[in-house]
Amino acid sequence: MLKERTADNQTGAETLKQSLSLSALCVLCTSYLAAGLAFAEGSASSTLNLYGETGLIDMPTADSAPDAQFSQSIGTFRGEARTTLTFQISPRLSGSFRYATIDEYTGIGTGRTWDRSFDLRYRFLDEGKIRPAVSIGLRDFLGTGLYTGEYLVATKGIGEKVRATAGLGWGRLGSNNGFTNPLGVFSDSFKTRRPRDVGRGGTFDPKQWFTGDAALFGGLEYAYSPDLSFKAEYSSDGYTKRSLLGTIDRNSSLNFGVTYKGRKGVELSGYYVYGSEVGVSLSFIQNPKERSSNGGTDRAPMPVKVREQGASAAQSWAL
Repeated sequence: MLKERTADNQTGAETLKQSLSLSALCVLCTSYLAAGLAFAEGSASSTLNLYGETGLIDMPTADSAPDAQFSQSIGTFRGEARTTLTFQISPRLSGSFRYATIDEYTGIGTGRTWDRSFDLRYRFLDEGKIRPAVSIGLRDFLGTGLYTGEYLVATKGIGEKVRATAGLGWGRLGSNNGFTNPLGVFSDSFKTRRPRDVGRGGTFDPKQWFTGDAALFGGLEYAYSPDLSFKAEYSSDGYTKRSLLGTIDRNSSLNFGVTYKGRKGVELSGYYVYGSEVGVSLSFIQNPKERSSNGGTDRAPMPVKVREQGASAAQSWAL
């Protein structure tokens, strides 16, 4: 599932262009196959992030998309592109499949790394008048582990326009300003995150989940209008490997973004992340449970009169 290819005859700009073209093609092809589905307008509480999941910018939220919603997204910044398909499997459970490409992930001059990953999220507590919605999630739980992380996150509306999120992350989501895992009070095995032997991917290791250092993340989303929202977050992803290689400048833990909802379920977002990088994402959202047009209100046509018994075959449709 994980492979590398050299870039001896290609510049970094050329390889990035190829990866974006491939990702865009995946999105457009899937959009064509789903053309018969009705588009969902979405809501201020279910905008997508750079990972193509319901969230802020890099961080998740506890919100769920409408039941049966299906989205295709592409997000990119600084040599990294993620194409994601996300489906709201049930009102509480959602799943994502992601195909990503990262420039020089294994070292300077090594070309591009291609990776597949799978996510699951379950909202086990609904939002109430006082209590927040609470979800638990696994990111990249079945794959090579490039994005692997687990989280527990809560989201609550403040008034009609603001939604606040706070969460606790492990794995990559616990790699920035981490602290001793609070689950260590139950067992010392939670305190250390063992290395993951994935080979070429396609395996999962439940004993690694929710282990090692944990870290806090959070953020706010402000719905300026039904079509326009602004986001700010504190990220707990340290981008440790890319930072050590110097392929990303992580100068800040604060990220900022803006999302515009166009017609027919299109979301376009722009981001300023980690104090140095600019990113964009484009998402197409459909929901087969929501029809693209309402039924007509005209009366049904008059029924055909039943022929009397023994009558000869009609030569016309005259009443």
